[in-house]
Amino acid sequence: MDIELLGEDDYLSNATDAKKRGISAAKAVGFSEAWKQFNLQKQAYLQNANKCGFTASQVLALGGTVHEQLADVLRREGKHKQALIDIVYWVATSSRVKKSHDKKLAVYFNRAKLSGKKLSDVIQFISELNNKIDYRRIQEYVLY
Repeated sequence: MDIELLGEDDYLSNATDAKKRGISAAKAVGFSEAWKQFNLQKQAYLQNANKCGFTASQVLALGGTVHEQLADVLRREGKHKQALIDIVYWVATSSRVKKSHDKKLAVYFNRAKLSGKKLSDVIQFISELNNKIDYRRIQEYVLY
């Protein structure tokens, strides 16, 4: 199901609709469709950010919010290390740390069962990213 544009510049409504479709697909075990819809949500967010002239850190924070849902899809698929990557990205791109970040990070870390790394190591890694957040760098850190 492709995104149906409500209006050429109605990116936030399109993002909301894509998120709803993604959540529905994930509940119905349609992981591929959920993944597609969440990526459409992120695309709509980025189009809105571009239209509004967001700063680089604002763009990262807005786009990063979608990675919480992407991590949930990966978790449901049993891909715990990959899910942790998206949770780390979600936390790292957030404009402010919330208690929910800490809780989810710990839960996803425990599921991933990384050898040789402690949760405190991951938290330190996130703090060292600062404004140099790179998804591939996070992948390499988690997987190797």
